[in-house]
Amino acid sequence: MCSSPLQYLHGLRREDMEDIKQWQRRLDAVDGRTYWHEAAKPVHQGPHYVVLPATPPPEFDSNSDAHPSNVLHLQPLALHLAGTAVTGDILPSWWLPHLHDLTDQSFSLKYAWLLTQISHSYKNYSKMQVYRDKIFDESLEIVLLLRPTHLCTMTRIELLGESGIDAGGVLREWYSLLTVSLFAADRGLFVPANKAEQSYFINPAAASSANPNHLRHYHAIGRVLGRAIVDGQVLPFHLCAPLFKVLLGTPLAFEDVWHLDLNTYNSLVYIRDTDNVDDLALDFSVTVDTPSHDVVDLIPNGRHIPVTLDNRHEYIEKMVSYLLFDRIQPQVSALVRGLVVSCKT
Repeated sequence: MCSSPLQYLHGLRREDMEDIKQWQRRLDAVDGRTYWHEAAKPVHQGPHYVVLPATPPPEFDSNSDAHPSNVLHLQPLALHLAGTAVTGDILPSWWLPHLHDLTDQSFSLKYAWLLTQISHSYKNYSKMQVYRDKIFDESLEIVLLLRPTHLCTMTRIELLGESGIDAGGVLREWYSLLTVSLFAADRGLFVPANKAEQSYFINPAAASSANPNHLRHYHAIGRVLGRAIVDGQVLPFHLCAPLFKVLLGTPLAFEDVWHLDLNTYNSLVYIRDTDNVDDLALDFSVTVDTPSHDVVDLIPNGRHIPVTLDNRHEYIEKMVSYLLFDRIQPQVSALVRGLVVSCKT
């Protein structure tokens, strides 16, 4: 997909869209299969990666969170993987020509198309009642308790103890207040990824800084994002480009590290280009920025394996995988599950 309505609803800035457009899903005219097509003038040189679920063995319970199809993995980009969504579902090929027709349209026409699709796909409403001062806990708990028949519906909100009738204004206020609460620093769920872009990334330390139920929170937040699409709401925050790419199922690249940490990106570029790697005294591990300064091995026994001129490219690949995905794997897997389940019709 070269463009998605999700970008306009969840804060990806227009200047970030060019690297997302680098890869488009196309149909092979001969065999009808879907493949990744790279733009003639690529923004990023790569290497490139894609996030997909593991292929589950038959003995697993498909409803379990531990089921491999519910846990995402980063893997090298292969052109034939374009036919698989980030959920592992096989994408129907019939809609690709329609999306390509939309690509060159103006934003206003794309947005009008989205609203038309929503009006045709979602007819029913679910009403939520929450107190303003308990908007975080009550809202997330309610969206988690919604039955499948109520998940893919539009939303009506009642703020308990207040007289407002939801003709649209209360719903917008609810989304705004809830979003501010979700991204509050004291929640420990998201962190600023790039001050220049004013964008957010999943907090890699969420497991220790948030409460023990933080994965339930990410699943609930995914459901909120999905409901925002169904409700046609624009949320007041920016997701950083690599996180947004994961949600879209769009390929990631080495250069996406720039969106997370410019200094780290520049360091990796230097390691890639220098002939003096041995002098840097690096090994295949990362010291986590936590009070306990935990050390994470990028490969088995990595803290005892030095980075050399011969293995520096492997080191860079492992670092990119760790920075973009590995350290947030459980959280982003929960987020994607919640997002998808709220958007299916």
